[in-house]
Amino acid sequence: MLPILFTVGNFPVSSFGLFLGLGIFFGAFTVWRITKSFEFDFEKVLDLIFLTVGSGFIFSRLVFVLTNISVFDSLSKIFFINKYPGLSFWGGFLGGMLALWWLTKRSRIAFLQAADIAMIGFFMAAFWTEIGCLLGGCGVGLETTSLISVDQAGVIGKRLPIQLFESVVFLLIFFGFWKAILRFHIQGSFFAKGLIWLAVIKLIAGFFKSPVQTVSVSGFLLRTEVLFSTVVLVVGIYFYYRIHKKTPQSDISLFLKFFVSRQMQRSLVTKITRWWYNQKVNLTVRFGRARKRLFKFLNIRSNPEKF
Repeated sequence: MLPILFTVGNFPVSSFGLFLGLGIFFGAFTVWRITKSFEFDFEKVLDLIFLTVGSGFIFSRLVFVLTNISVFDSLSKIFFINKYPGLSFWGGFLGGMLALWWLTKRSRIAFLQAADIAMIGFFMAAFWTEIGCLLGGCGVGLETTSLISVDQAGVIGKRLPIQLFESVVFLLIFFGFWKAILRFHIQGSFFAKGLIWLAVIKLIAGFFKSPVQTVSVSGFLLRTEVLFSTVVLVVGIYFYYRIHKKTPQSDISLFLKFFVSRQMQRSLVTKITRWWYNQKVNLTVRFGRARKRLFKFLNIRSNPEKF
């Protein structure tokens, strides 16, 4: 769509590079803001942010080079990222998480607590990065003739803006996690749920993207996006059951019990009714406040019929 936003002298500023920078900034700010509420040591937080982001960037570039080794036939192509761009989403994510685990172990900080906070910052960063991908032409969607199709840099034909859908979902997950992080929760729960959400989103989105890279597993060709998503999904499910001290068998048993238990069905209906009532009241209050602010801004005063 718009791979180059503007040029400063002879230096072109790419849309992906700019939005990647915005993602890192807002993701780091999110982490700092949450850790401030938990009264973490400020210097340790900054060290963790810079080292984790730096390690993620290095791993992201390394994985991209290794998966496209035929293109990078010289060291200059590997290091001059402005002339030969390319980063791996999963390389950056996994590299950052490995670095965070090692750093928290050295700093004697609970990894699961740090991972919970880092996951929320990651979803904020991913929101901005996917917008950069939409403008820059990475993670291109399938060719389509629908009304929502857009032009993408480097490919022929109208494409599905799958990056936009991913960014919206990432933002919604961020808001959900942001509201809940300061409440009581089990350490590691946001990390586990974040892994599951991320894997599911990327797994679904992978089927709506143009196939770029594949690997052979037991004679079958698999997309790297699907392979990484599946691995992360399994890890997320493992952490979820380990953290909550549950088993898949207990959840399956509870799910089957729901269809024969009238009490569980009534309880679910009651919860849904209460949730809907709370949302309706919340929207009514917000709409009333927004209306008052708008009238105040426009200097509109009420004109009562009776005095």
